[in-house]
Amino acid sequence: MCDNVKTVTWFGAIGDGSTDSTSAFQKAIDCLSEDGGVVYVPGGVYNLSAPLQMKSYVVVQGEGAQTILKASQTSGWNESYRAMVELVGTTGAEVRDLVLDQHGSGRNPLMHGISYTMLINDASDCTIDNVFFRDAGYDSGNSSGNPSGPVLLLSAKDSDNTSTGTGGGVGGCRNIRITRCTFVQNGTAGVGFCIRLHSDWLDMKPQFVH
Repeated sequence: MCDNVKTVTWFGAIGDGSTDSTSAFQKAIDCLSEDGGVVYVPGGVYNLSAPLQMKSYVVVQGEGAQTILKASQTSGWNESYRAMVELVGTTGAEVRDLVLDQHGSGRNPLMHGISYTMLINDASDCTIDNVFFRDAGYDSGNSSGNPSGPVLLLSAKDSDNTSTGTGGGVGGCRNIRITRCTFVQNGTAGVGFCIRLHSDWLDMKPQFVH
């Protein structure tokens, strides 16, 4: 049985800007998957080379601008319609007080493309708070001038066709709170839009509170 607060460095994550910490992050999240809890991420730059799959009632808590999760530019990321952080089939998951750097400038989408920075699908009662989304998209020199996007995708699917832009979940998004977030493009990467609602529900009626 795990305690309900874990520091990601206990699982081998190193925030030195070069070490691949993907496995350590996922182990910390999975450790709390039964009862929920907090994965604390100290300040540092943590490289990721594959999606982090959030679990229900798990909170990933950083130290604000000092905590940076940065996508590797030259390894991993070879599967379409995936994201750096995925909340698929989750309830009560939270991501708070950190930077998600997609490292899009200079990225070759044919080799190491990332479709989204964050994907939310078939999820409820989740919170994204004070997250700084940075350098999303693809480098203009590697994408024929076409920007990628979105940075954050909320998807709702009611069919078994989950191959396009959903991360594999079937269902809707309910009571998703996105607060105090910042979307910034820097460098040479381009993105089509920040937040997208993607749905095959003909009667979907989004409600926004801001």
